[in-house]
Amino acid sequence: MKHFYHQTFLFWVITKFLFAIAGIGSFFSMLRMFDSFEKFNLIANLVILIYALFLAYSAYSDIRSEKPNAFIRIVTGSISVIVGLSIFGLIVMNHTKNPLIAFLLSFWVILLGIYEWMQVERT
Repeated sequence: MKHFYHQTFLFWVITKFLFAIAGIGSFFSMLRMFDSFEKFNLIANLVILIYALFLAYSAYSDIRSEKPNAFIRIVTGSISVIVGLSIFGLIVMNHTKNPLIAFLLSFWVILLGIYEWMQVERT
């Protein structure tokens, strides 16, 4: 598995930047959408923002070939796997319009989480 991640290193760095941009965009979109925040919305927004910032930092450190920060990698990997499994749960509960796309997204996010847990470095 580590060989696979070494061969596709650039793909995962680009993925992290794209997910970080999407997360930050989602955070600001939710801020504008809700006038008054409930506790759940506030917590969800903060988790999205922290996840996006950690992903951006992780991708930046990958580009600079710095030693990965273990705590950040574990947190982003855990959140990625939880999100991937949540998307898969939505497929099982039949709450998706296109289950194939949702399954591929779920698989992609879970693989990103495993990549983060393995703390792959560029050689």
